[in-house]
Amino acid sequence: NNFAYKKEWRIYMKYVSLGNTGVKVSEVCLGTMMCGTALDKERSFQVLDHFTTEMQGNFIDTANCYAWWFGNGEFIGDESEAILGECMHTRKNRNKVFLSTKVGGRLKNPHTIQSLIFVTIMVLLIGTV
Repeated sequence: NNFAYKKEWRIYMKYVSLGNTGVKVSEVCLGTMMCGTALDKERSFQVLDHFTTEMQGNFIDTANCYAWWFGNGEFIGDESEAILGECMHTRKNRNKVFLSTKVGGRLKNPHTIQSLIFVTIMVLLIGTV
């Protein structure tokens, strides 16, 4: 593979201010759409570990509606967030990650999105209902 990461390379991540929040995030944001679907758990963990450890990235993007269209209908859309949550729990690095998401609902049924927004936000903020 011509694009294989070489351990002897040193990557210096640049950090930028997130608006006027005072929060610094990595200039590169890792999108996790394929975690848990196209990438299995082991490979997803490898990608997340590489980004947060080797590359020193702290900005990760996900959504609870990712990848329900992937495969043959076996995915519901929470797979990337579930993998990401499990990885952060296992690695105990949640406090080092700035997590962005597109809160909403299942795009499989767009008519229920409005009614699910409040419940979805509460679940994400305080845990399972």
